[in-house]
Amino acid sequence: MSYANHKLRMAVVPADDAGLVERMARREVDLFLGDIDKVPDALKARFLLSDDFVLAQRCGHPRGTGTPGLEEYCDLRHVVVSSRAGFSTPVDTVLAELGVERNVVATVPSYNQVALVLSQTDGVASLPRKLLERYAAFVDLIPLPFRIPPFRLAMAWHPRAQSDPAGIWIRDRFLEIGEHGKENSSALESLQNHGVVSR
Repeated sequence: MSYANHKLRMAVVPADDAGLVERMARREVDLFLGDIDKVPDALKARFLLSDDFVLAQRCGHPRGTGTPGLEEYCDLRHVVVSSRAGFSTPVDTVLAELGVERNVVATVPSYNQVALVLSQTDGVASLPRKLLERYAAFVDLIPLPFRIPPFRLAMAWHPRAQSDPAGIWIRDRFLEIGEHGKENSSALESLQNHGVVSR
């Protein structure tokens, strides 16, 4: 991701940092990447792309590749992504509205680790399709047995960085990736670990 700038350096920090807005105001952190509904109110935001959720499981999973019923889905061994090792995600909120609860058995801190866990276990994960398509060689993607709103990825920045040339440049790069990602799932690789970009 150097974009012909060999001096470009990027670091990703947890998006749920309690001091995120203050760090962005001090220009320690340039960009928030994540769920548009989780963008702090003090930041400016721009929608990048949306994606539907699917169920992922290892190829050759003993349950087969058919869409599970809701009861079977809830009984499966679910893996979730949480930077704070939480066992509940927006999927669980939707399930609670349906009056059911799923069996969450593991949590991992990043999206990269989900496919590894799934490939070695009978666990399953419910995540955005474009994040999982790059692992299609060893995971099957299956429709969910319930409706869930799409994942909406956004970037956000502090108003103080609105006119900063470096901030404009990095936002433009992520807009390009987001536009490309709407058509090509491999472009989403650059956005997969939702977090915050720091200089």
